[in-house]
Amino acid sequence: LVLAVDPILLDDDAAGSASGGANKSGGGGNDAVVAAGRYLLATENGSIHLLTILRSSKSGKVSSLHLETLGPAPALASTVTYLSNGLVFVGSAMGDSALLRILDEPVAIGGGAVPVDESMVQPTTYLSTVEEYTNLGPIVDFDVIPKDSSSSSSSEDKASST
Repeated sequence: LVLAVDPILLDDDAAGSASGGANKSGGGGNDAVVAAGRYLLATENGSIHLLTILRSSKSGKVSSLHLETLGPAPALASTVTYLSNGLVFVGSAMGDSALLRILDEPVAIGGGAVPVDESMVQPTTYLSTVEEYTNLGPIVDFDVIPKDSSSSSSSEDKASST
């Protein structure tokens, strides 16, 4: 489990969307929710989730937790960093890293439209890939060529040609 260390500061007007987090209605009654902490989580199975922690304005206690699956990560995440404006960097030691954008509405995985008929289940995601960064590692083999040996062999070649 990889956790984005800094809380995600998003616009509270986007209530109910994946990028805006949770419903502001709270638990009921006059116990209004004033503070919401949002955290990105990446799991070992390659999913990215948004955890929203809602606190009561009166007691300051946690009133509810909301976990929403945003979608699959491009590779097994080693680090998740929320940048700003819905951009997330997902770093991986095992595969390619990526810069992702959190969308307000889900899109179908594979590029198709999200079906209106709920009887047709199609996997969706709240993530779109902005850019991918090729993983250069791990480097498993390399050769070290001493600098002196290359210069001495070239001087020997010059001496033999004269």
